[in-house]
Amino acid sequence: IDLKEEASALLARLDKPEHLKVLHKRYIQYQSFETIACEMGYTYRNVHYLHGRALQAFGKVLEAHRRSKDAAEHEA
Repeated sequence: IDLKEEASALLARLDKPEHLKVLHKRYIQYQSFETIACEMGYTYRNVHYLHGRALQAFGKVLEAHRRSKDAAEHEA
């Protein structure tokens, strides 16, 4: 549960709401790409594209989080 909460907090740092939405639906709610496409009004292909872009953006958020965590540990 702690990891899920941490993941949700990191997802909230994404700049684009559609990135947050697609990743939340996929990894927090465990929805299929078909369901996500239907709910968001996108084609299956567009959801895959959006998912890829969202993962790239999340990777940057995660890297920044790790860097700040490492810096805090080095200061302690």
